Amino acid sequence: MTTTLAAIAGQVHWVTKQRADGPVRLYVWEKYLPSRQNSFAGTVLLVHGSSMASTPTFDLQVPGRTETHSMMDHFARLGYDVWCFDCEGYGRSDKSRDSKFYIADGADDAEAVADYFRQGRGVEQLLVYDVS
Repeated sequence: MTTTLAAIAGQVHWVTKQRADGPVRLYVWEKYLPSRQNSFAGTVLLVHGSSMASTPTFDLQVPGRTETHSMMDHFARLGYDVWCFDCEGYGRSDKSRDSKFYIADGADDAEAVADYFRQGRGVEQLLVYDVS
């Protein structure tokens, strides 16, 4: 028996975090179910740990496999607008600053992304899941 899964849409965003020594560009990835108009469940922000960037952690796509390995796809099918981002120094985000990128830096990154939701989408509440 084959189950047809609804198509998930994805969109790249770039968020700029302002620092005293200059701006930092953060890569942000959003996934959602386009047909969720009447079943919006909320907004989820996924934050990666110190060993891997966000998309391999939360949006793993395995070619040739029919089941999903993507946490983002799973929550999108439940009606959530699901976001992840690469903290500064990881993945596609800026890596120009010489730093060890402590937890406080990641918290600043998460705040910049949350501010982006608030300003662009009017999102005041979000569910946050992070791993380390």
